[in-house]
Amino acid sequence: MPRTPRPLPLELLHDVASVARLGELGVSAERARRADVDRPYRGVVAAGFPLDDVVSRAVALSVRQGMPDFGFSHTTGAVLRQLPLPSTATHEVVHVTVRHPDRAPRLAGVMGHAYRMTSEAIELLPVVLATTGEQRFVPVLTEAWLFATLSSVLSVDDLVPVADALRTQSAAAGRSIDVSAVLAEGRPGSARAARAWALSVVGARSRPESLMRLTISRAGLPTPTVGHTIEAQGWTATPDLAWPDFRVLVEYEGDHHRTDARQFAHDLRRFERYRDSGWDAVRATKLDLFEHPNEFTHRVESRLRERGWRPRRGWRRRPVRPLLP
Repeated sequence: MPRTPRPLPLELLHDVASVARLGELGVSAERARRADVDRPYRGVVAAGFPLDDVVSRAVALSVRQGMPDFGFSHTTGAVLRQLPLPSTATHEVVHVTVRHPDRAPRLAGVMGHAYRMTSEAIELLPVVLATTGEQRFVPVLTEAWLFATLSSVLSVDDLVPVADALRTQSAAAGRSIDVSAVLAEGRPGSARAARAWALSVVGARSRPESLMRLTISRAGLPTPTVGHTIEAQGWTATPDLAWPDFRVLVEYEGDHHRTDARQFAHDLRRFERYRDSGWDAVRATKLDLFEHPNEFTHRVESRLRERGWRPRRGWRRRPVRPLLP
C-alpha cells in the first residue's frame, strides 16, 4: 500500500512559502514533491492556496527568496492597483520590474523587466485575496512608474482610462501624481503616455465613462463636465458626463443595469428625476460606444442642439471609430 504522506504544518496549509522556509517548518524536499503541494514558481511551494488569478500569483511570487528588489508592473501592477484595462489584456504571465543594473528574473510564468529607477519607485501595496478575503502586502511600482511601464504595452485610448483612474484615486486620497519626471527620460511609450495624461481628468469612475468622453471629444462636440452633481427636491446624483449650461447629461449603462432588477428600478426612478428637474438624459450602452459610436455622437449632438447649443459656422460632427471594450 502507498505510504500516507506526513501531514503538512499548519503554517503551510492554505498558504505559500519559499523553499527555504520549508526547512524551517520541518518539511523535507521529498515531502514537498507530493501531489498535494503545488510549485507555482521555482523556489515557491503552495498547499491548498488558490493560484487562478493575478493577485494570488503575485502573492505567491512575492515570497520567493533570492529575488532582487522588484515591483509588480505593467498589466500585473494595474490589476493590483485596480486600474481599468482593456478586455484584450492578458494575464498568463506576471510582470515584474527590477532596478537596473539588477537583472530581471527568468522564471516560468514571469515576464521580467529592468528600468533605471530609484528604490522609491517601489512600494508595498495591500491586496485582498478573492477566495479568503485575507489581506497581504506585495511590492508594486508607484503610480507614476507603473503608468510609464503601461505606456509600453497600451495605446493612447487604453492609457486614458488608466490615467483617469490614477488621478481620481489620488485625489480621493488627498494626493496628486506627477508623471513628468518619469516620462521626461524618454523611454519607449513616453510620448504616448504624455499624450494620454494630457487627455485625462479627475473624477472619471469607469473605463466606459472615460472612453465616452474620448469619443465625444473626437467627434468635435463640446467638452462635457465630469463629476457634476445635480441636486433637486431632496435628492442628488452625479451623472457620468454633463453639460450644465444646456442641462444635457450622458449615463453609461452596463449589462448589470439591465439584468439586476433592483438596479433597473433605481435607474427608472433616477431618469424620471432627471426629467422632472429639467435635464435631458442620453442613455448609452456598450453597443453605442463600442459598435455604433457615430449614432451615439449624433444623439448627443441632437440633444445639445435642442437645448440651445450653437456650433461655429461651418462646423461638422467628425466621424469616430469604435473603441475596444
